[in-house]
Amino acid sequence: MTEEQLKLEIGSEAFLDLTPDEVAHFISEYSDIKLAGMKVFELLWKKFKPTYRMGKLYEKESDRYKAYKEIFLQYVKQLSVGIHTGSSQANIIERSKWSE
Repeated sequence: MTEEQLKLEIGSEAFLDLTPDEVAHFISEYSDIKLAGMKVFELLWKKFKPTYRMGKLYEKESDRYKAYKEIFLQYVKQLSVGIHTGSSQANIIERSKWSE
């Protein structure tokens, strides 16, 4: 994956919010562009979590935080992250297993 591919996937505004070290990390760590996009928005979502100590910037950062969180959640749904697809038999526990 190249820097330009990452920029196309996440958009220029989100790309500008990343440091050069973060960009280099994502380029070297991930080969799947969708997974890298999801991880970028997870980082940005956590990075811009507002606190009340921010004063006047609180409102602006709060809006950015919500937007990045929504984009991250869209990636999660699109990639079906966290969904277990095991057999239904694996979830059945014998009734007598825990009784004494």
